Amino acid sequence: MAIVKMKKVTVVAMAEDKKALLNDLMWLSAVEVSPLSEKIDDEELASLVSTENVSDNIEDINNKISILSQALKTYRLYSKEKRSLFTPYQLVTRADFDTFPDKEEKLFSDAKNALRAAAELNSIKSEENRLDALTQRLMPWKTLPFALNEPVSEKTAYFFGSVPLKAKIETVTEGQTDEDGEKIAAWTDCLAKDKSYAYILVICLASQERLLLSSLSDIGFSRISFPELHGTVTGNLEEISRRKEELSDNREALVKQLEKYSENLSDTEKAIDILSNNARLTGVREKLLNTGSAFILQGWTPEDRVGELAGLLEKYGAPFFAEDPAPQEEPPIKLKNAKIVQPFEPITEMFALPTYRGLDPNFMVAPFYFLFFGMMLSDAGYGLLLAIGGFLILKFTNIRGSMRNMVKMFAICGISTVVWGFLFGTFFGDAVGVISSTFFNSDLTLPPLWFDPVSDPITLLIVSFAVGFIHIMVGLGLKMYMLIRDRHYFSAIFDVGCWMLLLAGVPVVLFNAPAGIALIAVGAVGLILTQGREKKGIVGKIIGGVGSLYGITGYMSDILSYSRILALGLSAGVIGSVFNKLGSLGGANFIGVILFIIIFAIGHILNLALSTLGAYVHASRLQFIEFFSKFYESGGRKFDEFGIQLKYTELGQ
Repeated sequence: MAIVKMKKVTVVAMAEDKKALLNDLMWLSAVEVSPLSEKIDDEELASLVSTENVSDNIEDINNKISILSQALKTYRLYSKEKRSLFTPYQLVTRADFDTFPDKEEKLFSDAKNALRAAAELNSIKSEENRLDALTQRLMPWKTLPFALNEPVSEKTAYFFGSVPLKAKIETVTEGQTDEDGEKIAAWTDCLAKDKSYAYILVICLASQERLLLSSLSDIGFSRISFPELHGTVTGNLEEISRRKEELSDNREALVKQLEKYSENLSDTEKAIDILSNNARLTGVREKLLNTGSAFILQGWTPEDRVGELAGLLEKYGAPFFAEDPAPQEEPPIKLKNAKIVQPFEPITEMFALPTYRGLDPNFMVAPFYFLFFGMMLSDAGYGLLLAIGGFLILKFTNIRGSMRNMVKMFAICGISTVVWGFLFGTFFGDAVGVISSTFFNSDLTLPPLWFDPVSDPITLLIVSFAVGFIHIMVGLGLKMYMLIRDRHYFSAIFDVGCWMLLLAGVPVVLFNAPAGIALIAVGAVGLILTQGREKKGIVGKIIGGVGSLYGITGYMSDILSYSRILALGLSAGVIGSVFNKLGSLGGANFIGVILFIIIFAIGHILNLALSTLGAYVHASRLQFIEFFSKFYESGGRKFDEFGIQLKYTELGQ
């Protein structure tokens, strides 16, 4: 439960040691390097030191990463080594980093060749698709007696196309005359038909071709042509078939090449991770200040790792200075919590990290989030699915980072859901009672260990307000602690303590009226006497103090917000019970059993998903709005240590 204390470190080392020292620092992963160039505001100093421009180097590395990343996508398509969430990450070691230059040239050569092969393969597939489409267009004209795009004679023309089956082509080709009064001479033949169209060959006088086409268009005729083809349709189909066989052979050869290149899959994943870290190693050099023979590095390191840093620098004979941050400085934030609390850290980070001199709230966020989530979902069946499913995912899949913490949080919250589910007597809604009465003619039910919120919602509402009241009081208590820690004793007692007395008096009145009224009176008097202290004049101070009591409405509003626990807790159970009732309508016969299983599965999966999302969102909201507003100082920046970061692999020894 702490924000890790940071030390500001300044390192001075020899220029010839720069590459090796920075490499060792990256493997130590204990320092966040600060850009020193931004801190040079003295012209004389600026003339003595310089910064290094490595943008070209980084661009070169990023180009290599881009090529390998594209190749990696291709390798995954053709690799016999299939990856999934259950495949463990391969290990990468420092030796792999050191020996990478020996493999780099071959990996890039193979990657480029693979990308060329993939591009050629795509071209082949595009050509095959084009030929398939052309074949489909040519098939109706297999019996065409003429060569394509070649005239029959000087005075005779032919054309062909499709016409709707219902169209009467003879109305155009028979009994019509042209502009000169000559009878239209045309011969037609239907070469093929499908469900919608007839495919017609038309032979006519060349002088009447345009007129005939215009008249045919009136009945839906659409001319078809193949301007790029010559020879008979049958000959073209044979040529297409031969070309497709040739393309098929080329495609198979390219696929074999790609399968061979895809054996580089694992090495390419390592290479991308190694190059990404080399880019970080190169980029950090821009943050240093250089002289002719030395360089200066400055940054932040956790206080408990200063010794490790000192040991590393000692072998280079590099002096360094570690000092506490100045009052005006805001060091980066690194949190250190117990393992059970760590999965809840993303909830706080989703809102904002605390300031360096603030308070890490996760030690209180964790238990309250655990409590609220369980009360809102409050179904033992759903809780078992979350807990068991979550822990199985953690054990058998390779997820890591923030996603792993999120799954772990849901699994832990599943335990809370199981507890509250049994307290409220819900197991997939009222599934126990519905199944026993529908299929076993029994009155077996799952009795609540505490109470049934559906039949007694007022009790759940009171419980919701009670835990909300405690939550808010804890937030005020943390604010008082922070003020006392910072030696603001007056503010701690009167700005926070008086409110705590006044608020505590409200529930106490219900059990001991005199004591409760006394607490309210002491708190109210303290607020009246102190909250107007910044106003001018005695009247202004009193008015300011009395006006501060209006703040009670804000606290009451905050407590009312916890009624959402009642709303979500009831909705999960009621909706689950509705699906159970719908499933049981089929009765106890075979079809009824099948119907129940289908509705039960689909209904409860949907209810679990929606209710879990609701519990996640609203439990977070109670932390962000009602809890954090009482004490939390946000705005910190996450500690970004200069260290190894891996995407496709895992660090080995």
